[in-house]
Amino acid sequence: MESTINELFGDGLFSSVCFADENPARIESTEIKKEGDKIVEVSTVSEFKLSRIRVSKHGNISLNIRKAAKHEFFKTLRFMSDAEEIRYFNRGWRGFFSKRNPAKLAEKAKGFDWLIAPNSIADELEQVLGYEPMMGHGDIRLKGRIGSTLIFKSEDAEGIFLGMKDSVIPVFKRSMSDDPSDSKMSMLEMLIEKKGPLKKIWVH
Repeated sequence: MESTINELFGDGLFSSVCFADENPARIESTEIKKEGDKIVEVSTVSEFKLSRIRVSKHGNISLNIRKAAKHEFFKTLRFMSDAEEIRYFNRGWRGFFSKRNPAKLAEKAKGFDWLIAPNSIADELEQVLGYEPMMGHGDIRLKGRIGSTLIFKSEDAEGIFLGMKDSVIPVFKRSMSDDPSDSKMSMLEMLIEKKGPLKKIWVH
Protein backbone atom coordinates (compact mmCIF):
# COMPACT_ATOMS: atom_id res chain seq x y z
CA MET A 1 0.00 0.00 0.00
CA GLU A 2 2.82 2.42 0.86
CA SER A 3 4.35 2.28 -2.63
CA THR A 4 0.94 2.75 -4.28
CA ILE A 5 0.14 5.83 -2.20
CA ASN A 6 3.63 7.22 -2.81
CA GLU A 7 2.78 7.13 -6.52
CA LEU A 8 -0.14 9.45 -5.79
CA PHE A 9 1.16 12.20 -3.52
CA GLY A 10 4.12 14.37 -4.46
CA ASP A 11 7.03 15.23 -2.19
CA GLY A 12 6.37 17.98 0.35
CA LEU A 13 2.58 17.95 0.54
CA PHE A 14 2.37 16.47 4.05
CA SER A 15 4.44 16.21 7.19
CA SER A 16 3.65 12.50 7.05
CA VAL A 17 1.40 9.90 5.44
CA CYS A 18 0.33 7.33 8.05
CA PHE A 19 -0.28 3.61 7.65
CA ALA A 20 -1.86 1.24 10.17
CA ASP A 21 -2.72 -2.45 10.41
CA GLU A 22 -6.13 -1.98 12.05
CA ASN A 23 -9.25 0.17 11.84
CA PRO A 24 -9.62 2.30 13.94
CA ALA A 25 -6.01 3.25 13.20
CA ARG A 26 -3.78 4.05 16.14
CA ILE A 27 -0.91 6.31 15.10
CA GLU A 28 1.92 7.14 17.46
CA SER A 29 3.92 10.31 16.87
CA THR A 30 6.93 11.78 18.63
CA GLU A 31 7.64 15.49 18.94
CA ILE A 32 11.00 16.85 20.05
CA LYS A 33 10.70 20.18 21.85
CA LYS A 34 12.48 22.35 24.36
CA GLU A 35 11.19 22.65 27.91
CA GLY A 36 13.25 25.18 29.82
CA ASP A 37 16.87 24.25 29.17
CA LYS A 38 16.10 20.61 28.30
CA ILE A 39 15.27 18.89 25.02
CA VAL A 40 12.51 16.33 25.54
CA GLU A 41 10.60 13.84 23.41
CA VAL A 42 6.84 13.86 23.77
CA SER A 43 4.95 10.85 22.37
CA THR A 44 1.25 10.95 21.57
CA VAL A 45 -1.16 8.34 20.21
CA SER A 46 -4.03 9.40 17.94
CA GLU A 47 -6.93 7.22 16.87
CA PHE A 48 -8.61 7.56 13.48
CA LYS A 49 -11.82 5.88 12.35
CA LEU A 50 -11.17 5.05 8.70
CA SER A 51 -13.83 5.21 6.01
CA ARG A 52 -14.33 2.25 3.68
CA ILE A 53 -14.08 3.10 -0.03
CA ARG A 54 -15.08 0.61 -2.72
CA VAL A 55 -12.37 -0.07 -5.34
CA SER A 56 -12.74 -2.23 -8.44
CA LYS A 57 -10.56 -5.34 -8.66
CA HIS A 58 -10.55 -5.16 -12.48
CA GLY A 59 -7.83 -3.42 -14.45
CA ASN A 60 -4.80 -1.88 -12.76
CA ILE A 61 -5.52 -2.18 -9.02
CA SER A 62 -2.77 0.32 -8.12
CA LEU A 63 -4.32 2.88 -10.47
CA ASN A 64 -7.80 2.18 -9.06
CA ILE A 65 -6.55 2.73 -5.50
CA ARG A 66 -4.86 6.00 -6.46
CA LYS A 67 -7.99 7.26 -8.22
CA ALA A 68 -10.13 6.49 -5.17
CA ALA A 69 -7.67 8.07 -2.72
CA LYS A 70 -7.22 11.12 -4.94
CA HIS A 71 -10.99 11.59 -5.12
CA GLU A 72 -11.23 11.53 -1.32
CA PHE A 73 -8.30 13.96 -0.99
CA PHE A 74 -9.79 16.55 -3.33
CA LYS A 75 -13.22 16.08 -1.75
CA THR A 76 -11.67 17.12 1.57
CA LEU A 77 -10.01 20.13 -0.06
CA ARG A 78 -13.22 21.25 -1.76
CA PHE A 79 -15.50 20.99 1.26
CA MET A 80 -13.12 21.77 4.14
CA SER A 81 -11.36 24.85 2.71
CA ASP A 82 -12.11 28.55 3.09
CA ALA A 83 -13.26 29.76 -0.34
CA GLU A 84 -12.40 32.79 -2.45
CA GLU A 85 -12.96 33.74 -6.10
CA ILE A 86 -10.75 35.86 -8.33
CA ARG A 87 -11.10 37.00 -11.92
CA TYR A 88 -7.97 36.23 -13.91
CA PHE A 89 -8.68 34.58 -17.28
CA ASN A 90 -12.12 36.11 -17.99
CA ARG A 91 -11.49 39.76 -17.20
CA GLY A 92 -14.20 41.35 -19.36
CA TRP A 93 -13.65 44.00 -22.03
CA ARG A 94 -10.93 45.74 -19.99
CA GLY A 95 -8.83 42.60 -20.40
CA PHE A 96 -8.25 43.51 -24.06
CA PHE A 97 -6.05 46.39 -22.94
CA SER A 98 -3.96 44.65 -20.27
CA LYS A 99 -1.94 41.48 -19.88
CA ARG A 100 -2.69 38.78 -17.34
CA ASN A 101 -0.51 39.21 -14.27
CA PRO A 102 0.55 35.81 -12.83
CA ALA A 103 2.08 37.60 -9.84
CA LYS A 104 -1.54 38.18 -8.75
CA LEU A 105 -1.95 34.41 -8.46
CA ALA A 106 1.40 33.96 -6.70
CA GLU A 107 0.46 36.61 -4.15
CA LYS A 108 -2.34 34.35 -2.92
CA ALA A 109 0.19 31.61 -2.08
CA LYS A 110 2.21 33.66 0.40
CA GLY A 111 2.29 32.09 3.84
CA PHE A 112 1.33 28.61 2.58
CA ASP A 113 3.64 25.60 2.23
CA TRP A 114 2.00 24.27 -0.94
CA LEU A 115 -0.26 25.16 -3.84
CA ILE A 116 -2.07 22.66 -6.09
CA ALA A 117 -3.42 23.88 -9.43
CA PRO A 118 -4.45 22.50 -12.84
CA ASN A 119 -1.96 22.75 -15.71
CA SER A 120 -3.40 26.02 -17.08
CA ILE A 121 -2.77 27.84 -13.78
CA ALA A 122 0.51 26.04 -13.01
CA ASP A 123 1.79 27.18 -16.43
CA GLU A 124 0.87 30.78 -15.61
CA LEU A 125 2.83 30.59 -12.34
CA GLU A 126 5.98 29.59 -14.27
CA GLN A 127 6.13 33.20 -15.51
CA VAL A 128 6.41 34.69 -12.02
CA LEU A 129 9.74 36.34 -11.21
CA GLY A 130 11.71 34.01 -8.94
CA TYR A 131 9.87 30.84 -10.03
CA GLU A 132 12.17 27.82 -9.63
CA PRO A 133 11.31 24.67 -11.65
CA MET A 134 11.55 21.36 -9.79
CA MET A 135 11.22 17.71 -10.73
CA GLY A 136 8.73 15.65 -8.74
CA HIS A 137 6.81 12.39 -8.85
CA GLY A 138 3.26 11.34 -8.15
CA ASP A 139 -0.16 11.86 -9.69
CA ILE A 140 -0.18 15.18 -7.82
CA ARG A 141 3.18 16.22 -9.22
CA LEU A 142 5.66 18.73 -7.87
CA LYS A 143 6.32 21.29 -10.61
CA GLY A 144 8.26 24.14 -9.00
CA ARG A 145 8.64 26.62 -6.18
CA ILE A 146 7.88 30.29 -5.62
CA GLY A 147 9.69 31.46 -2.50
CA SER A 148 8.93 28.85 0.15
CA THR A 149 5.71 27.64 -1.53
CA LEU A 150 5.86 24.36 -3.47
CA ILE A 151 3.77 24.31 -6.67
CA PHE A 152 1.99 21.05 -7.58
CA LYS A 153 -0.11 20.33 -10.65
CA SER A 154 -3.20 18.13 -10.98
CA GLU A 155 -6.17 18.47 -13.30
CA ASP A 156 -8.39 17.38 -10.39
CA ALA A 157 -7.71 20.71 -8.66
CA GLU A 158 -10.30 22.71 -10.70
CA GLY A 159 -8.74 25.87 -9.21
CA ILE A 160 -6.07 26.70 -6.66
CA PHE A 161 -5.83 24.82 -3.36
CA LEU A 162 -3.49 26.08 -0.63
CA GLY A 163 -2.35 24.47 2.60
CA MET A 164 0.42 23.74 5.08
CA LYS A 165 2.36 20.49 5.42
CA ASP A 166 0.39 19.70 8.59
CA SER A 167 -3.00 20.91 7.27
CA VAL A 168 -3.93 17.37 6.27
CA ILE A 169 -3.08 13.94 7.67
CA PRO A 170 -3.74 11.05 5.24
CA VAL A 171 -4.20 7.72 7.06
CA PHE A 172 -4.46 4.35 5.30
CA LYS A 173 -4.90 0.76 6.37
CA ARG A 174 -2.06 -1.28 4.86
CA SER A 175 -4.20 -4.15 3.63
CA MET A 176 -7.43 -4.17 1.64
CA SER A 177 -10.39 -6.46 2.24
CA ASP A 178 -13.03 -7.97 -0.01
CA ASP A 179 -16.39 -6.26 -0.38
CA PRO A 180 -18.84 -8.83 1.09
CA SER A 181 -21.64 -7.54 -1.15
CA ASP A 182 -19.72 -7.65 -4.46
CA SER A 183 -16.94 -10.10 -5.39
CA LYS A 184 -15.68 -7.67 -8.07
CA MET A 185 -14.88 -4.98 -5.51
CA SER A 186 -12.34 -4.47 -2.72
CA MET A 187 -12.50 -2.12 0.26
CA LEU A 188 -9.88 0.59 0.75
CA GLU A 189 -9.88 1.88 4.33
CA MET A 190 -8.61 5.45 4.62
CA LEU A 191 -9.17 8.92 6.03
CA ILE A 192 -8.08 12.37 4.88
CA GLU A 193 -8.12 14.28 8.18
CA LYS A 194 -8.06 18.08 8.15
CA LYS A 195 -5.85 19.41 10.96
CA GLY A 196 -4.96 22.94 9.86
CA PRO A 197 -5.74 25.82 7.45
CA LEU A 198 -6.88 25.05 3.89
CA LYS A 199 -7.93 27.54 1.21
CA LYS A 200 -9.50 27.15 -2.21
CA ILE A 201 -9.51 29.86 -4.87
CA TRP A 202 -11.82 29.54 -7.86
CA VAL A 203 -10.07 31.27 -10.77
CA HIS A 204 -12.30 32.71 -13.53
